[in-house]
Formats: sequence, structure tokens, C-alpha cells
Amino acid sequence: MKIGILEPSLLMSNRYSNRVFAPKDLFLHLTDELIKKGNEVYVFTTSDIKTTAHLMSGNKELENQEFLSVRDGLKNSDVVNALTMIRNHYEYEVDLISRAFYYSNSNNFDILHSQSNVFTHYFVKFSKIPLIFTLHDPVFPQNSLECSILKMFASHNYIAISKKQAEMYKKIMNINPVAVIHHGIKLDYFNFSQDSENYISMLGRYIPEKGFEDGITISIKQNVQLKIASSPNYQKTDYYLRKIKPFLKKDSNISELSFLNSNQRNIFFMNSKIMLMPIKWEEPFGLVMIEAMACGTPVVAYARGSVPEVIKDGETGFIVNSSEEDKRGDWIVKKTGIEGLCEAVEKIYAMPKNQYIEMRKNCRKHVENNFTVEKMVNNYEKVYREIIDKQ
Repeated sequence: MKIGILEPSLLMSNRYSNRVFAPKDLFLHLTDELIKKGNEVYVFTTSDIKTTAHLMSGNKELENQEFLSVRDGLKNSDVVNALTMIRNHYEYEVDLISRAFYYSNSNNFDILHSQSNVFTHYFVKFSKIPLIFTLHDPVFPQNSLECSILKMFASHNYIAISKKQAEMYKKIMNINPVAVIHHGIKLDYFNFSQDSENYISMLGRYIPEKGFEDGITISIKQNVQLKIASSPNYQKTDYYLRKIKPFLKKDSNISELSFLNSNQRNIFFMNSKIMLMPIKWEEPFGLVMIEAMACGTPVVAYARGSVPEVIKDGETGFIVNSSEEDKRGDWIVKKTGIEGLCEAVEKIYAMPKNQYIEMRKNCRKHVENNFTVEKMVNNYEKVYREIIDKQ
């Protein structure tokens, strides 16, 4: 197949390598594996990406320089600077999207796969080739611009990244994905260890949805070491300053690491006793769960979003209902909320060594069987062919 993969976000650029942008690795792994399988692949993204595909980038000036809008004059404020940066990013994205459509149509591609950039939808009616979009986000609020735009394009072809995400898009936005394809990772990027150190790990953006404050509470209640890692870009937020920073000084059990590169992240997970995910939202997938399990680290998480699809309760960690009012399964841990998370953490710390080692082996095997790049790409190829055949 002749395939175009479109990810126009400037966050793909190495300029933003200290920002959390989950689609980046998925985009690159998907592309390289499709080529290994004999497909001809063109990627439309930033110019500094390393890939074995044919690389098609956008306007270099827009990519490499942050312009000041004439309308802004020489005003200098955080708001103006932020809005100008957003405008630059949007201009780059629209330019690259238009190039992708022109090139793929002019060169008889079989399919164009977009990573669900909202602007891309406006170009679909001008395309002679089929398009498909991967949904990376949770369902947007009903009164949001994103929700309104996606409702306009509900008939387009979408791939969901979890069954829960697909169910919510169908129920709330009348979007019925053509398939559900779980994320996959390159196993050789993650080293397995049957042993660990004694700390709990949490990794992700410092936003309320990730539940870092619950992790801190559990560390204090259970008197166990907690290591948290995120990008420094989130350290000026009100959430970080109120809910996280005060405990870094006050409690010696709680420590913070900065942004981790792929090798550092591997070691961080591999040495962790447990990876904690007390999420407050319907997590569309949660890539960190399979990354941690690939290293052998069991995951303890609330039963929200994709969690019940990714964790095997009692085998690769524990699933906990977030409250008595929101029970989503009859899990091994019967307590809910913080008390349930504490019980799950206690269970793992109390395991005999041989039982804990067995759980770590189960984690790695579970990822090998269900969440590899090879399996993900096989599923994408199958959907591509189905969409092409319908054209």
C-alpha cells in the first residue's frame, strides 16, 4: 500500500523534546513498522523527525521561527506571547495539511491516515483518496469548540484507542469508530527486571486529571516512598503549586524528578515497586501503563477509562473502584477511593518475594501478548484495507 501518515503538530519537533506528547512515539513506531512490512510510506510532519519513511515537512520559516503578529505590535505580555505562539502553530499545521492533501491526491496514495488534527477534517471533501483518523483525546465537553467541530464530521472514519473511548464517542458525540486499536510499544525499548527498588512511581503531566494528590496521600498514609516525574512546563500551574510542591519540602518520602528521556523512563519504571494511576478522568488509553508493565512493574489504578482493558486485576496489578457510587466491576480490592488504593498498595508490598516476581513476569507477558507495535500495526493494516475496499 502507498500510505500517507499525517501529524502536523509542531510538538513533534525536537525543539519541544521536553514536552509530553504521547502521539510522537506512536507515530514513529507505526511508520517504521509499516515500512518493514513492505508498504510505501510518506510522513507529513516536522523536518527534524528521524524516520525511514519519505519525509514531507511544512514551511521551514513557520517551523523554525516564532513570529510576532503585526496586530500585536510590540506588546509584551504572557497572554499575547501565548496567543502568538498558538497562531504560529496553527499556521504551520494548516500549511502542512494542505501540502499532505495535495501531494497524496497528486501521487495516487491508497490512504491518508491523520492523527485526528481538527483542521484536517475541513480538507476531506477535497480528497479523492480515503482518509482515517485516530482519536487520541477523551470525549470533549458538550459546550467545547472541539466537540462542535467533531460533531460536524461525525461521518468520517475514526479509529478509537480503547473500547471505553469508542463507547463514549458514540454515546455523547454520535461518532461510531470503525475499529478499536490499542496502542503498542517496541518491547526492546523496555528492559524487564524481576526485582525492584521500594518506591511507588507516578509519571505524567501535572494536571488534576492525573490524580497526583491522591498519590501523595497514599505515600503519606502508607509511609512508602513516592517518586513523581513530569515536564517542568507544568510547574507554574496553580494545581502544581497548591497540590504538589508543598509536599516536596514537607515529606522526605516524596521526591520529584524532572522530564525523563526514554532511557531514564525505562530505568524509572523498571526499578519501581508499583506504578500508580489514580486518574480522575476517562483516560483514553494510558500508555504509561503498558510501559511500566513491560518493565515488570505492576500498576494500581482507578477503574476509569481504558484501565479495565489494560490491567489484568490481580495478575498485573490491581483495579480499584473510585467510589461507592461509581463501581465499574467486582474487583479483588473491595474498598473504594483512597482506601482502596491503599489496600492494593499494601497487598503488593506484603506479597512473598516469589509471588511478587510472578506478578512482574505476568506484567511483561501481558504486554508481549497484547500491546506490541507489531500487533498494533497488523490491526492498522487490516483497517486500511477495509477502508480502501469500501472506496
